[in-house]
Amino acid sequence: MTTKNSSLLLPVDPPSEPTVYTPADVLLQVNSHYEADDHFVGGMGEDDPGVYFASINSDPLDYAELVQESISSVKEERHGVPFSLFTSGLVASTIPLSELGLSTLQVSLYAGSPKDYAVASNNSEKDFGILCGFIVEAAEQGVAVEAWVLGKHATAARDLAVSLGAQDVKVVGG
Repeated sequence: MTTKNSSLLLPVDPPSEPTVYTPADVLLQVNSHYEADDHFVGGMGEDDPGVYFASINSDPLDYAELVQESISSVKEERHGVPFSLFTSGLVASTIPLSELGLSTLQVSLYAGSPKDYAVASNNSEKDFGILCGFIVEAAEQGVAVEAWVLGKHATAARDLAVSLGAQDVKVVGG
């Protein structure tokens, strides 16, 4: 259910299957969202949270072509819609990140050290290096990166995120 203050998530779980399969499906969902009576984004869209690509079961970058084509399709009909994608940063995009059409790339950094990252994410310490390299690559391509970090690791993780090129840091949880 989409409410006035919620963001549209594509593809979204549950259900356990993606809710969209083609750019036309994404366009249909986005148009339905923006045409709903209870969705008002401000006179010039300044309050528009936009469209988020996220998934629980896989990384949205596994669907980079769908994301790129969907964003392009929506932008043909709706100007100014911000697009974000939430990623683990552990998946290599088949398309340069700068060409996806995203406004923001949100990355789950969680912590400022390999050990703390491994505990927080249930990934390996080696994955921490891959993630850091991903943030640097995205920033070098001119993509606006927002690093998500856990509250208990906020200071070290924030400093690391900024040094890697993240433009913003969001502190979540404990």
